[in-house]
Amino acid sequence: MFTRFNSCAHETRNENYISDGILYPETTWLGSELLSKLAKWSTEIMKREFKSTLSLISVARYSKIYQDLKEKYKQIVKVWPEVTNPEKFVYEDVAIATYLLILWQDERAERGLLKKQSFVDLGCGNGLLVHILSNEGHPGKEIDVRRRKIWDMYGSQMCLEENALSPNNLYPEVDFNWKSF
Repeated sequence: MFTRFNSCAHETRNENYISDGILYPETTWLGSELLSKLAKWSTEIMKREFKSTLSLISVARYSKIYQDLKEKYKQIVKVWPEVTNPEKFVYEDVAIATYLLILWQDERAERGLLKKQSFVDLGCGNGLLVHILSNEGHPGKEIDVRRRKIWDMYGSQMCLEENALSPNNLYPEVDFNWKSF
């Protein structure tokens, strides 16, 4: 059972739920904090007349790199040990990785940086995105509340951590933090 400290009320209470036979902490912050922040962020984006995330990068470059990475990681579909749809997860993560790799490459060129950006993925799930980005030279760490079967396939060089997550986890030593959940 998870014990959670409520900093607003200064009380300790037990909050948890079971999903797929696994005990997880209840995420009351989703309704109280995250949803209002998402509404605020989406309103700010609309004010900036933001048309598309693909408008930030070259679509031709994206297509080329996506095809290269798709070819490079297609064998994972054949050996996928999870119960989820391998094609959906593999090619979706290849697409996200492609976008980030281009965005980060452009940022390095713009700022005159040589060192590749580092990152932490909180709630990484199968960890494939982190595996791809790490293989492409970006040092990263993945954290999730439970270990996945596929983690064993990534090798010992991957920084995988099974740990309870807090929405307030920050890692100032890395360039990018994101939450996959």
